[in-house]
Amino acid sequence: MTALWAIVLCGALSIVYAIWATMSVLKSDAGNPRMQEIAAAVREGAQAYLKRQYMTIGLVGIVIFSLLAYFLGRGWLHWHERLGSRQRAHRASRDDVAGRRP
Repeated sequence: MTALWAIVLCGALSIVYAIWATMSVLKSDAGNPRMQEIAAAVREGAQAYLKRQYMTIGLVGIVIFSLLAYFLGRGWLHWHERLGSRQRAHRASRDDVAGRRP
């Protein structure tokens, strides 16, 4: 039980530290105009990079989803057809035993 409380305490302390660090950064000076210009260039580059990354991940996701849907869909269809033929065969043999003809 002591370990559980230690884990909860560490979690709470990490949240308090995160809040303190965020407030400290937000309160700090933005710097001189040259520093702000560099920060704007870095921000612009990061946004362009992330846009490209998300586009690539999205396209790869669409391809993987399409392949899975195609191959799993075919597998499901074949499994369903096999199940249906087994059920029909079972019904036919059951009807034979009962003396009924379809």
